[in-house]
Amino acid sequence: IDQDAQQFAVIAQQAATRIEELVRVGFIEPALALEAALEAAREAGGARGDSAEAALARLRAGTVVRDLMPLVRRAAPDEVDRITALLARLGPAIAPALASALAHESDPAARERLRAVLAGFGDAGEQAVRALLSSESAETRRNAALLLREFGGAAGVDVLERLLADSDLRVRREALRALAVVEDPQAHERILRTLETVPADTQRALLDELGLVRDVRVSPLLALLAVRWRERRMSEPAIRAIGQIG
Repeated sequence: IDQDAQQFAVIAQQAATRIEELVRVGFIEPALALEAALEAAREAGGARGDSAEAALARLRAGTVVRDLMPLVRRAAPDEVDRITALLARLGPAIAPALASALAHESDPAARERLRAVLAGFGDAGEQAVRALLSSESAETRRNAALLLREFGGAAGVDVLERLLADSDLRVRREALRALAVVEDPQAHERILRTLETVPADTQRALLDELGLVRDVRVSPLLALLAVRWRERRMSEPAIRAIGQIG
């Protein structure tokens, strides 16, 4: 590799362009190798490190995430590992693009394969998902609430509570599921408050919905419902929902 800083800056940008081209045609292995070379140069520091960082920044802001989506849908397991490795190495800066792609992704298998990558970005991933909860698209809001459930944190409680009154039934159901797995008494109290305002048949339907979550984190909420609603003949549905979780 040429030692001249200016020439290396050109080489680094060419490498970023080449990575985009390789991803576009599905050649992930060489794209990973080039990205690793840029990362190594970045870590070395100096002028070459600055040039490598600029190339990586351009790569993160480009079309790589969007171009990888069709590949994830049809990839074999070993290919999926390479794709997720590339996304993970690009880092939290791609969280907004990845969250947006996941919220619009209709293929369940593709969503499942990439959720772990987004969750691995920690706070950056969660913030990117929360930004989608105010989308005008009901489908995007629903998928964002579903993704937020994967994080299981208390940071999104306020916005999820607002979604409990969403105009779209599917969004309300997903918000309920997301709030139910938040291990925070405040989230549970807000669900209780919401459930108390709806008719009895809707309450039973929502309890059944909670049972379908199949997540042990929902059990404390259902146990609380069973105790609080003992006099309302709702203990039995709550206990039955706990049984559905197993």
